[in-house]
Amino acid sequence: MKAIFVAIATIGLAGCTTYTATSALAGENEDWISTMGAGAQTCAGFGKMYAENPARFEGLFFQWAQGFLSGLNGPALYLSEYGYPKADLSTISTDSQMAWLRDYCADNPLRSYMSAVLDLYGELIAKMNSKPTE
Repeated sequence: MKAIFVAIATIGLAGCTTYTATSALAGENEDWISTMGAGAQTCAGFGKMYAENPARFEGLFFQWAQGFLSGLNGPALYLSEYGYPKADLSTISTDSQMAWLRDYCADNPLRSYMSAVLDLYGELIAKMNSKPTE
């Protein structure tokens, strides 16, 4: 059973990486949808909504981000014994994570919000791996 879960998780995580590399083509040359919800929005779209109502839209987008981060990290907990990196999602405070995503989107308006969250996940992994071991 564990081997089946590992295989499914590996395929799912590989799919996320593939989407990131081709996100600029999605919608134009693809006839399938790989991402739904707030993460499918561009950073420019997030920025526009954030400017209209910061509390409402940052909350909506960040809830999506937390779910996506948790979804990435869940299989990583099982795959870490095979060398797959996992993240301590609390190494950066939620307020700092939201600020990080705002800054990323301001600097990368044509990228998807999901790309911002994937890059944040990379930051969380790096931060966890830089912690001194006890």
